[in-house]
Amino acid sequence: MISRFGSIFNFILTAAIAYILIFVWIRFYVSPLWKAALISLAITAAVISVLRLLTSRRRTRKAVGFKEKARKNKIFGYMTYCTAEENMAFLDKLYPKADGTVIFCVIKQNKLTPDEVIELYLQAKSRKPAKILVLCAEYTPQAAAAAVKAPDTDMSLLNADDIYLKMKEADYFPQVPESAVKKPKRLPVLLSAAFNRKKIKGYLFSAVALVFASLFIPYSLYYRIFASILLGAALICCFNINWHKKSQNQQISHK
Repeated sequence: MISRFGSIFNFILTAAIAYILIFVWIRFYVSPLWKAALISLAITAAVISVLRLLTSRRRTRKAVGFKEKARKNKIFGYMTYCTAEENMAFLDKLYPKADGTVIFCVIKQNKLTPDEVIELYLQAKSRKPAKILVLCAEYTPQAAAAAVKAPDTDMSLLNADDIYLKMKEADYFPQVPESAVKKPKRLPVLLSAAFNRKKIKGYLFSAVALVFASLFIPYSLYYRIFASILLGAALICCFNINWHKKSQNQQISHK
């Protein structure tokens, strides 16, 4: 009941902000008040309908993907701080030992490079493996090309997406302590703070004050421009979806 009331209130507030924003500009070109009000109402209804349709589809489509990506980033962000042996101990259950196969674990912040691929190949060469499997967070296209060219063996690179998919299939994930979760980067924090829903009242009040002041000032266009910017910021706040890797040292383990 409370969440439904919140949704209704949010819709009314969003519609009101959009209406004021549109009315300010329509009124600038249409003299009769009643005509400007009706035109603004029609445009507002159309704009809100389109925005709600687009955002509802976007949220439905990306909600699961966003959660999955956040979980994957959390897991691999934690694994970059673990030792190679700790990571390999966990991944052993996903990629069990097999005859003729050498598995390397290289989970680090930077992407795997061709030189590192060659180094891993040389480490495994003496064992004459039929297959070399490299588990990493990311790799460059050049690294993938180098792995394909590895002679006398089948060398494959698996990135975070491949490994996470394997975790999902096995329903087996590492336990990530909350203390290991890194703080979000500054830009997402700044955007989240600037367009937080709590900022709506401030933006709205400032915009209304500027619109009111424009009624008594000869050069009112500038006031309306800034009022529109503030109302636009308030509108973004209404549709805001939470905007909300990792040791530089290479970690290598093999079995």
